[in-house]
Amino acid sequence: MMKGKQTFGWSSEGKEAFEGIKKAIARTPILACPDFSKDFIIYCYATENTLAAVLTQKDSNDHELPIAFMSYILKNHELKYTMMEKHAFVVVKVVKQFHFYILNSHSTVLVPDTTIKSILTHSIDEWYADITHFLTYGECPSHLTTKEKRAIKLRSAQYVLWENALFKCGMDGRFLKCVDKEQQKKLLSAFHDQACGGHYSSTVTTHKILRVGYYWPTLFKDASKWIDKCEACQTFVGRPKLAALPLKPVVIEEPFQQWGLDFIGTLNPSSSVGHTHVLTATDYFTKWVEAIPVKSTTSEVVCNFIKENILVRFGVPNKIVTDNASNFSSAEIMDFCYGYGISLAHSSNYYPQGNGQAKSTNKNLVAIVRKLVNESQRNWHKKLYDALWADRITPKRAIGMSPFQVVYGVEAQLPVIVELPALYLMKAIEDTSFNDSLDKRIMYLHKLNEDRLQVADRISAHQQKVKYLFDKKAKSRDFKVGDIVLLWDKRHEPQGSHGKFDSLWLGPFKIRHFAGENSFYLDYMDGSSLPLPYSGQYLKLFKS
Repeated sequence: MMKGKQTFGWSSEGKEAFEGIKKAIARTPILACPDFSKDFIIYCYATENTLAAVLTQKDSNDHELPIAFMSYILKNHELKYTMMEKHAFVVVKVVKQFHFYILNSHSTVLVPDTTIKSILTHSIDEWYADITHFLTYGECPSHLTTKEKRAIKLRSAQYVLWENALFKCGMDGRFLKCVDKEQQKKLLSAFHDQACGGHYSSTVTTHKILRVGYYWPTLFKDASKWIDKCEACQTFVGRPKLAALPLKPVVIEEPFQQWGLDFIGTLNPSSSVGHTHVLTATDYFTKWVEAIPVKSTTSEVVCNFIKENILVRFGVPNKIVTDNASNFSSAEIMDFCYGYGISLAHSSNYYPQGNGQAKSTNKNLVAIVRKLVNESQRNWHKKLYDALWADRITPKRAIGMSPFQVVYGVEAQLPVIVELPALYLMKAIEDTSFNDSLDKRIMYLHKLNEDRLQVADRISAHQQKVKYLFDKKAKSRDFKVGDIVLLWDKRHEPQGSHGKFDSLWLGPFKIRHFAGENSFYLDYMDGSSLPLPYSGQYLKLFKS
C-alpha cells in the first residue's frame, strides 16, 4: 500500500479498530496471586498425545484470572490409554501439579461437556460401569430399579477388580479381562482381520479371544455381526458342495506319526520372485502345518522338504500320504522314504479321500492368503507365513485346542496380547523366580501328555460328527425380491482358469423378480440388468 501512487484511507472505524488492538495487546494475561480464602477452578483437557490444565480464580469483579498452567506430553505406554483413561489421567496429574494450591481448599474440576458425554455413551458399557460401581462401593448405582439391582448383585459374584481392571471368572476357572467398546473392536480386528487372524468364522474368532483371556457379554453376537459384514469373508468364501462319497475316518493316536503332503498350484499369478507352487505338509494328529513356496515340483524338492521341515524338526514319521502325482511316486522319493523306514502311501491306491487332510490344509491356506495379498497378488509368498501363523494358533474343532498348544504345551504369545495384557501374562511378568518358572514348565509338560491323550478321543468323536454332517445332502436357500446377493463365479469351477487368489463371488446384485422355481433375474446396484436368470444354487445373501 505504501508503494507508487496508491492512496491510504484512514476512517473513524479503522482508528477505532486500531485502538482496540492496542488495548488487547496491553491486556496480555498475567498470572495472578492466589487467594486461599476463595475457591479454585481447574480446567482440564486431554488429546491423543498431550494433557493440559489451567488453575484459575475469580476476582472481586467476578473475572477469572489464571493462577498456574500445566502441560504434559504422553509417553510410551501412556499413549496406549483409552480416551477415558487419558481424561482420568489428566485429573491425577492436576492433583499432583497443583496440590500446593488446592490442599485444604475447595476446588472445582471442569472438563469439556463433549468429553463427559463421550465417556458416558461410548467408552464404557453400562454393564461394566454398574458392576465396577458395585464391587468398588458395595452398593448398586441409585438410578437402577430394584430388579436391576438384584441382577447386578447376582452377576457381580462372577467378577473381581484387580489393579483397576475388571475380570470375569470363566467356565474353566480362568479370569478373563473385561474390555470396553474401543478395545472390543481392536480385539475383533486383530483376531479376524489382521495378519494372525486368518478371517475365520465367528465361532473360531470368539474361541480365540476367550482363550487368550478377554471377555464382554455380547462377544458372540458382536463377533458374528463383525464377520457377517466383513467384505473379504463374503466375497472369498467358497460355495457349499454336496458330499460325493461317504467319509472314511483315518485313526491316528500319536503326534507326528503320519503326515499328508500335497502341492498347491500352479498358482496364477506366480510370486514376484518366481514361485509357482506351495508345498504343504500336515500332521494328522496335531494338525500342525508346514509349508514353503517353491519354483519347481521335482522329486528333489519334495525330498529336501521332507528332510528339512519334517525329519529334523519332528522326527521320522511312520507314514507319509500323498496323491499319485509323478513327483510323489518317483523312484527317488521311494528310495528316500525306504532309507528312513517311512511307509509311503498314495491316496489313489490307499483310499480316494485318504489325503483329505492335506487337501483341507491347502484349501484353508489359500482362503487366508487370498484375503491378505495386495492388488497385484504377487506377494503371496510373503503372506504365506502370516497364514501359517494364523493357522497354527487357531483352535481346531477336531482336537479342541490350537496346533501350537498341542505341540508346545502353551498358547502362543501374540502382539495384541503384549499391547493389551491379559491376567495370565500380568502374573507371568511378576513371577521372576527361576525355580517357579521351572516348576511351572514341568507342570505344563505333564499336562501336555494328558492333553494329547484326550486329543485322540476328540479326533475320533469329531470325525464321526463330520462324517454325519458331510454325508447329508445340501439344502436349498430361499430368496425374495429385493434381496442383495452375491453370484458364484463359475470361472472357479474345476475347468476354469481364474487366478488362485481372486474373489470367488461376483456382485453384489439385487434380485429383480423370479424367473421360475429357485431361479432369479438380477440387477446391478446401479440399476442395469443381467440378461439371463440364475439358479439360487449359485447365490448367497450379501450383508452390509
